[in-house]
Amino acid sequence: MKKIVVLSASPRKNGNCDSIVEFAKRQYSNLESIEVDYVNIRDLKNIKNCIGCDSCKKTKKCVHKDDIAEVLNKVYEADGIAFISPIYFNYPPATIKMLIDRLYVFFDPSKGFDIPKDKIKKMLVAFSFGSGPVDEYDRVANTTAFNFMVVGVNDHKTIMLGNQNDKNSFSDKVAKEPEFANQMKSLFDWLAE
Repeated sequence: MKKIVVLSASPRKNGNCDSIVEFAKRQYSNLESIEVDYVNIRDLKNIKNCIGCDSCKKTKKCVHKDDIAEVLNKVYEADGIAFISPIYFNYPPATIKMLIDRLYVFFDPSKGFDIPKDKIKKMLVAFSFGSGPVDEYDRVANTTAFNFMVVGVNDHKTIMLGNQNDKNSFSDKVAKEPEFANQMKSLFDWLAE
């Protein structure tokens, strides 16, 4: 059975990122061949920063015993990752950077960014934003996927959802534009293949 983790980095409830997560839930609800975990970073109460102590290089475990540790295990075990985030002032919110920094526990300096062959996986990066430099946001999305190489991401796709100024922009666009809805469906289907 395939495992997918849907990570949402939005601190705002009922906004466009939550609508994207709901879209994913509808896509995956009838697929018995996959197991999906939905994690919203805003729901985690106990989150600690990576402190650069390098203990994980000796023990293969982070010194922190917090909510991120469980999320990292889910990410490591997953076959696919959907990373959904708003863009605030040109980057995803700071709490997601805390999670990304904690991926360091999986980094083996002797291997660099070689992908672990036993954990090859796909990643979908979806950014929602009001306006701004789409090309730059796409670079941030590609960098985000690159950071997840340490858990085996070797193939990724990005989608930039601009002009999402209204909290219902994504839902409205899916309802009114069948071509866009099909594009989103095909991305989530690709992740589950």
